[in-house]
Amino acid sequence: MIAVDSFDHSVWQFFVDHRPTVLVDLAKIVSDLGEWFVLFAIGLVIGGVALRRGSSLLKAAAPAASVFCATAVTYILKAVVDRPRPPVEFQKVLETNGSMPSGHATYIVAFTVATLAMGYRLWPSWRRIRPALAVGAILLSVSMGLSRLVLGVHWISDIAAGYVLGGLIGWAMVRILLAE
Repeated sequence: MIAVDSFDHSVWQFFVDHRPTVLVDLAKIVSDLGEWFVLFAIGLVIGGVALRRGSSLLKAAAPAASVFCATAVTYILKAVVDRPRPPVEFQKVLETNGSMPSGHATYIVAFTVATLAMGYRLWPSWRRIRPALAVGAILLSVSMGLSRLVLGVHWISDIAAGYVLGGLIGWAMVRILLAE
């Protein structure tokens, strides 16, 4: 089991001490939108659009496949690592499985990496708006991580691990499914 260090605890304590109700409500909405099944469904819709625009099935599957793989790997790692979550009495939503890695952070990064890569390759018109799309993906990912801290359900290192894991999974899906 991975212990909680003082930095993890200090960051968590800051968010617990500075979370007005409106911020908690917003964090719940962001967190709900980052559930694996929501991102998977969005990935299926994006894949359907890609198929209609002439994409191959493998390329169109990248966003949904990245979320599927991220979910499977996250559940396995949570069971293996078995890191305890922050104290239940400070959580604004109840989470009972292991804390590391953050599933929400993993899912959103894997999803955005695969979706952006697919869009960049399939739709050349995206070239003009790539910087805006990349900034949007970063803001989504940071918002997701912050939502989990505001809700008091993760340590900052869980979120960082989720970001790294999600990036690796998204990159792997790009390499496997979007290979030319």
